[in-house]
Amino acid sequence: MLKRRAISTAVANLLIMALVVSAGTSIYAWFSSSYGAYQNQVGAYLSSRSAAVQERLIIEKVWFTDADNDTLYDEVSLYMRNVGEIQISLLDVSVGGLEEQVTSPVLPLQLDSGQVTELVVTLTVKVQKGATVEVAVTTDKGSHIRGCWQAG
Repeated sequence: MLKRRAISTAVANLLIMALVVSAGTSIYAWFSSSYGAYQNQVGAYLSSRSAAVQERLIIEKVWFTDADNDTLYDEVSLYMRNVGEIQISLLDVSVGGLEEQVTSPVLPLQLDSGQVTELVVTLTVKVQKGATVEVAVTTDKGSHIRGCWQAG
């Protein structure tokens, strides 16, 4: 006959303590790595936003043109100035909520601090004289410079 003996309470307590310590160590290691990754993501986001905040682009003038003389404007010229301290890269232009093709110069365009440029945009949807149109320019850092102008 086999004689069985129960585990003493001291050994049972040691086993439970070992399980708790190993589980706690695993959870701590997982939390530390997750928190570090989260911190890196937040740091990258804040870094990109701080660069976008340093961008200062103004649209000085918007000029609508009727290139084919049909009393509807089919082209718009934007005069823009970089008044910020960092170089800006212009990515796209939208007029009336539609992303438009810039015919001169070709985008993306680098605009140094203090530099002025003219963008000529061919419109896909013609604009009537007197219409109010929203014009927006987007940079590579995610800034959106926008305003409303009256055609004509």
